[in-house]
Amino acid sequence: MLGPLSIPPRLLARALDDLHAIATQMGDIPRSEDELGENIAALRRDIEALNARAASLEASVERVQVLLKRLPGV
Repeated sequence: MLGPLSIPPRLLARALDDLHAIATQMGDIPRSEDELGENIAALRRDIEALNARAASLEASVERVQVLLKRLPGV
Protein backbone atom coordinates (compact mmCIF):
# COMPACT_ATOMS: atom_id res chain seq x y z
CA MET A 1 0.00 0.00 0.00
CA LEU A 2 1.30 3.42 -0.88
CA GLY A 3 1.67 6.01 1.84
CA PRO A 4 0.78 9.71 1.58
CA LEU A 5 4.47 10.57 1.09
CA SER A 6 4.53 8.63 -2.18
CA ILE A 7 2.15 11.15 -3.84
CA PRO A 8 4.09 13.40 -6.24
CA PRO A 9 4.20 17.03 -5.01
CA ARG A 10 2.73 18.26 -8.29
CA LEU A 11 -0.33 16.05 -7.85
CA LEU A 12 -0.73 17.16 -4.25
CA ALA A 13 -0.49 20.84 -5.24
CA ARG A 14 -3.12 20.31 -7.94
CA ALA A 15 -5.45 18.58 -5.46
CA LEU A 16 -5.05 21.48 -3.03
CA ASP A 17 -5.82 23.96 -5.83
CA ASP A 18 -8.96 21.97 -6.66
CA LEU A 19 -10.03 21.96 -3.00
CA HIS A 20 -9.46 25.71 -2.84
CA ALA A 21 -11.62 26.22 -5.94
CA ILE A 22 -14.41 24.10 -4.45
CA ALA A 23 -14.25 25.95 -1.13
CA THR A 24 -14.37 29.31 -2.91
CA GLN A 25 -17.48 28.26 -4.84
CA MET A 26 -19.15 27.05 -1.66
CA GLY A 27 -19.24 30.62 -0.37
CA ASP A 28 -22.54 31.01 -2.24
CA ILE A 29 -24.16 27.98 -0.59
CA PRO A 30 -26.46 28.76 2.36
CA ARG A 31 -24.88 27.74 5.65
CA SER A 32 -28.08 26.98 7.56
CA GLU A 33 -31.78 26.31 7.16
CA ASP A 34 -32.50 29.87 8.32
CA GLU A 35 -30.28 31.32 5.62
CA LEU A 36 -31.87 29.05 3.03
CA GLY A 37 -35.33 30.16 4.20
CA GLU A 38 -34.28 33.82 3.90
CA ASN A 39 -33.03 33.18 0.37
CA ILE A 40 -36.31 31.52 -0.58
CA ALA A 41 -38.31 34.40 0.92
CA ALA A 42 -36.20 36.90 -1.05
CA LEU A 43 -36.80 34.91 -4.25
CA ARG A 44 -40.55 34.92 -3.58
CA ARG A 45 -40.50 38.70 -3.11
CA ASP A 46 -38.60 39.09 -6.38
CA ILE A 47 -41.08 36.84 -8.20
CA GLU A 48 -44.04 38.78 -6.79
CA ALA A 49 -42.45 42.05 -7.95
CA LEU A 50 -41.87 40.59 -11.42
CA ASN A 51 -45.48 39.36 -11.57
CA ALA A 52 -46.72 42.84 -10.65
CA ARG A 53 -44.57 44.41 -13.36
CA ALA A 54 -45.76 41.83 -15.89
CA ALA A 55 -49.40 42.60 -15.03
CA SER A 56 -48.72 46.30 -15.44
CA LEU A 57 -47.09 45.70 -18.82
CA GLU A 58 -49.99 43.52 -19.89
CA ALA A 59 -52.43 46.29 -19.01
CA SER A 60 -50.34 48.79 -20.97
CA VAL A 61 -50.27 46.53 -24.02
CA GLU A 62 -54.05 46.11 -23.84
CA ARG A 63 -54.51 49.92 -23.75
CA VAL A 64 -52.23 50.30 -26.76
CA GLN A 65 -54.19 47.64 -28.64
CA VAL A 66 -57.45 49.48 -27.92
CA LEU A 67 -55.94 52.73 -29.19
CA LEU A 68 -54.57 51.03 -32.30
CA LYS A 69 -58.02 49.64 -33.14
CA ARG A 70 -59.39 53.18 -33.14
CA LEU A 71 -56.92 54.29 -35.82
CA PRO A 72 -58.37 54.37 -39.32
CA GLY A 73 -57.23 51.57 -41.57
CA VAL A 74 -56.00 49.33 -38.75
